[in-house]
Amino acid sequence: MKCRGCGKEVLFFITKNKKMIPVDADSISEMDKHHFITTPNLDKNPLPFRYGEHRPHFLTCPNADKFRKKKNENSTQQEEPRPSTDYSLFG
Repeated sequence: MKCRGCGKEVLFFITKNKKMIPVDADSISEMDKHHFITTPNLDKNPLPFRYGEHRPHFLTCPNADKFRKKKNENSTQQEEPRPSTDYSLFG
């Protein structure tokens, strides 16, 4: 699938919070690529997103802000901290 913002190839994985996340296709392993090719109904059975192994497309898309949800200013909920990962290793 191509990103609507920049046209780069992305694949969707599922986070531990059950949310879909776009991942740069060039950052996934050969095993994951094989899974995407051979598994029917990936929308019902998506692969789990793995921090440090997959590169979220939000980090590389020049138009990522276009797709971010606006935070509710009156919200009292705080986001859980994300694990820090050095994605520069992925090139």
